[in-house]
Amino acid sequence: NMADEKGWQFEYSYFAIEDLEITLNYARSNHLSGKKVYEEYYAEVHHYWNDFEWIGAVALQYDKSGSKYFTPLLDVQYNLDERNLLHLIVQHQHNYNFDKSEYDTESFTFEYTHSPDYSLALVTEYSNSDQVLASVDRSWWTYGLLTWNFMDNQQLSLLYGSRQAGYVCVGCVCRLEPE
Repeated sequence: NMADEKGWQFEYSYFAIEDLEITLNYARSNHLSGKKVYEEYYAEVHHYWNDFEWIGAVALQYDKSGSKYFTPLLDVQYNLDERNLLHLIVQHQHNYNFDKSEYDTESFTFEYTHSPDYSLALVTEYSNSDQVLASVDRSWWTYGLLTWNFMDNQQLSLLYGSRQAGYVCVGCVCRLEPE
């Protein structure tokens, strides 16, 4: 590939009982020279119970800088009826940085969906990274998100508020975002 990396992944899923799935995952990417670029251990329990869907997960990630990220999360959905859904996501991430600094980030999402037409979400993020990173000058970010689906295959999303800038990891997916 373009970054001169190669990687592999192993995943095991076990259906303990009906409506209960346990997933274990290991992934690793190495530079072609053999040096580790990224490594992740991930475990998830996914359970359906009455009108609830529960997901509990935990991930441990390592990047090429030597930093380590520990991320547990809880994702709960409740079906009000055939078209209406309440969704709650609570996520914590502890960052052990290569320079020996540490900080935490929390994310809370509450969402209402009226399928297939629209969804409304309120998201709040907190981080104490301002205590260790001079480039961060705030601790709280909150935004609302309206997503509207129309014409069978079109989607419009409107976000209002503030969100954390930089390397943001949500649901064990990390990306660079503006504030």
